Amino acid sequence: MSTCNLVINGHNVKANIGESLIDAGLGGWVAIPHDCCSGQCETCRVSVVAGSVDDHGTAEGRTVLACQAKVTGDAEIVFDEVPETVKRSGTLTEITRVAHDIVEIAVTLTAPLEYRPGQYVRVKFSGFPARDLSPTVRFDATSRKNELVFHIRRYPGGLVSTQLGSTIRPGHRVQVQGPFGHAFLRDGDGPLVLVAGGTGWAPIWSLAAAARREQRHRDLIVIAGAREPDGLYMHRSLDWLIDDGVRDVIATAEIGASDAILAGRPTHYLPALGLDDTVYVAGPPGLVDAVKRKARGGRARCYADPFLPGVQKLSLVDRVMQMLRGRGGPDLPADILAPRPSAAPVPVARPVIFTLIGCERGERCVIERTEEAFATRTEDTSSANDWMRSTPPWEARVCTTLLLKVSSDEATRRSRARREALSTWPQSFAHADFAWVTPPVLNPFTRIAVEMCAANGTLRAVGYELEAGSDLPRRVTQIRELAESPAQVPA
Repeated sequence: MSTCNLVINGHNVKANIGESLIDAGLGGWVAIPHDCCSGQCETCRVSVVAGSVDDHGTAEGRTVLACQAKVTGDAEIVFDEVPETVKRSGTLTEITRVAHDIVEIAVTLTAPLEYRPGQYVRVKFSGFPARDLSPTVRFDATSRKNELVFHIRRYPGGLVSTQLGSTIRPGHRVQVQGPFGHAFLRDGDGPLVLVAGGTGWAPIWSLAAAARREQRHRDLIVIAGAREPDGLYMHRSLDWLIDDGVRDVIATAEIGASDAILAGRPTHYLPALGLDDTVYVAGPPGLVDAVKRKARGGRARCYADPFLPGVQKLSLVDRVMQMLRGRGGPDLPADILAPRPSAAPVPVARPVIFTLIGCERGERCVIERTEEAFATRTEDTSSANDWMRSTPPWEARVCTTLLLKVSSDEATRRSRARREALSTWPQSFAHADFAWVTPPVLNPFTRIAVEMCAANGTLRAVGYELEAGSDLPRRVTQIRELAESPAQVPA
């Protein structure tokens, strides 16, 4: 395969012709910020400052999307440094209704999460699918330590948004990952034009407040729109900007306009754009596309954050979590996860042991399923190839290589020793070193070890092999980790 030299933010990388810029960077230990890798979020937009690449239709001026653009020869690219993507846990602390279909929520994290105004994060309420949300500041432009504020529209039938205030209440546990996104505030001297539609106001308000704190020398034009006047929930922020000396603050409504609210859409009131202007737009895709076209026509820089409808469904773990929570959390009756009456008579081919876990501490159970019966336990929830109460013929299984060498009682003792070792393991999942894979858990037949965390959607695995002359297998692969990564969508 042909190779070439690719310079990424000053780092020389040996790249393969035809691979994406992101893959080329990772091959040279340079991580270009990215998220969706499908060309939607624009987190990976980079500038080509020398040479050329195959932009695959993503070019805007000298910029391309690194997840789509391919290496064609020697080139140099640069990107803006952004805070490192991290995971944080926290608690929902406030829910405030700000319009008939919009709420403001506040999440308090256990540790800081750094982001640049205009970026977004991935938010997962325990037991619900993750959503991409843009952190903002309060309507008076203030913020609190370790706090993230979001604006969320309630969509009819929304898996997450419709539960805010009912199932999702203050005190609910939250996982946050980020930041992501390319539409963040950059240094400069020319005018800033900020355009928002609906809850696209969240990142735009974050940008506007930061610009007034850090870049007061720049002229600022702010345009916020909604379908009806009631949707202009951001009026307190607009008043704050006016009081702070911003002269061009415009509110629009498609129907029901008044003297203070101009009729039409935000694009009707865009100024003539030129090379010195920097435009930021967030909201419905139609609005974003229209603003981008006008910016392109005036050769102005434009950074966009389109809000797309949510598409991710509840995962199996989320559905189990909802069932657990709906029946009272970890203090469950013994048959909470029993098969439905209509399913109970249906035999299974062979006995199996299921272990189910949730996102909250203590939300777990083990189902011991025989051919036509079952038993559910929620106290001792470690399992290792044996029933809690062995009942012939449902006893610990014996490997075929030991079938005539080890008795059922010996197999039971070995399995229960492994179960006890697992249940008394003192460390947490976060260590990620698989130190728990030691005898008696580690045995001659171990070939793979897996760790899963439902709370943050993470799975890790590592492989083992038994070498000739050895009693126990040794680790022969690197630890591989997969993390949940849904597409960028609003709640």
